[in-house]
Amino acid sequence: MAEEARDGGSAEAEYDAAGKEAQQRHTTPDPDILRWPDEEPPKKQVWEVPPKYEWEREERSYIFEEKLQQATAMRERGNEHFRASEWELALRRYRRALYHGHLDEMQMFDLTEEHKAAVLAVLAPCKLNLACCIVRMAELGEPLDAGAVEHAEEAVNDVIKQQPENGKAYFRRGQLALLQLDLPKAREALDKAHKLAGGAGVREARARLNQLLKEERERDREMFGGKLQKTSLHQAQEARLARRKARWALMASLASWLFFPFIWPLRQLFALISMVWDMVGRRFVHSRQPVKEKAL
Repeated sequence: MAEEARDGGSAEAEYDAAGKEAQQRHTTPDPDILRWPDEEPPKKQVWEVPPKYEWEREERSYIFEEKLQQATAMRERGNEHFRASEWELALRRYRRALYHGHLDEMQMFDLTEEHKAAVLAVLAPCKLNLACCIVRMAELGEPLDAGAVEHAEEAVNDVIKQQPENGKAYFRRGQLALLQLDLPKAREALDKAHKLAGGAGVREARARLNQLLKEERERDREMFGGKLQKTSLHQAQEARLARRKARWALMASLASWLFFPFIWPLRQLFALISMVWDMVGRRFVHSRQPVKEKAL
């Protein structure tokens, strides 16, 4: 009896627990109903970093002229820090300049060409200088926010999309590629920058690229030296076959010239025999055809 009571009590407890769990499922809202299960969080903008200064908390205006004024003021202050090699402060100023001057696609679509050019004239230098600050900070080992290099790449790509002939934009792309040791991409970008703009900075970057390529070849030589065959067996076999075909073609050409006095009369005789045989065959076929009676 005691065991039955214990069994009954445990079953009743399990039943109550299951009921409470079911009630909780019905009363608690399912998070999958409020958002898609595979929905990714919105991507952070370049200016979305923890603020350190009061001017980083200023809200942007919704009036076009004021937006450009705020962005221009931030860009000029960023240029002062840039010239003083104060990379972090310059980076923060350029981020705020992009924040104040930001316009989405629909807003840009409604602008006139003159206003679009004004926005681009303010924001494009900020994006390129922002990329330069990130490169300098990375080279100096200064701490960077998560995703800073990706933000720099997006900024440079945006400038290239709007200004395909901007040599400095390709220079910044090459610098970022060197920072990531993407040597093929760096070569392509720096060659384009050299063609469009040139300059001492581009020459220095290309010299560094050549040095990195040389070091990479030396590492490959040390790693694979003596382990790979020096010549390709497949290419050697193809070369032998090509030489053999060339010899046969030469021999055939020489034979045709040597035996030409004998071959040419034989060819003419064969052509004459073929013509006579054809004429005889036609006459024989014509003689075998029945004669048709003429109608009265």
